[in-house]
Amino acid sequence: MSLSPELRDGYKFGFCLKAFATSLKQLIEHGDDVVVDTLSKNIAASTWVEKAVVLGLEGVIGPDGQLDESRTQVYVPNGHVHRSAAQHDNLTPGPSINPNRKDTLKRLDRAKHNGAALVKSIPRIMEIDPSDEVLIPFY
Repeated sequence: MSLSPELRDGYKFGFCLKAFATSLKQLIEHGDDVVVDTLSKNIAASTWVEKAVVLGLEGVIGPDGQLDESRTQVYVPNGHVHRSAAQHDNLTPGPSINPNRKDTLKRLDRAKHNGAALVKSIPRIMEIDPSDEVLIPFY
């Protein structure tokens, strides 16, 4: 996972840590996997929830079809999502794909092959125009 300096240094970061039931110290000591491990443990202890979707978060894609890190606040790579979900029986992958990528259809096929429960996009933060007819093959 990567965070923009604005998010990491801003007031929202503390809320994110709380929502993920972790701390900065745990992230530094154990890396991003601590978030997924904690989620899996909480689900295992739940009376009501048996399984959850681990969500990726794609970023802004530049004109070259590549991730534009300077305009992306949070990026959770799909590879991390798939690997994390594969390590826990009670988690399933939910990758995020920005349809502005040049290889978007290959990414959709890969997501399906890897057992994705869904594919997530957030047009506002990923700078996607959902009405753009170029995206019809993605839909």
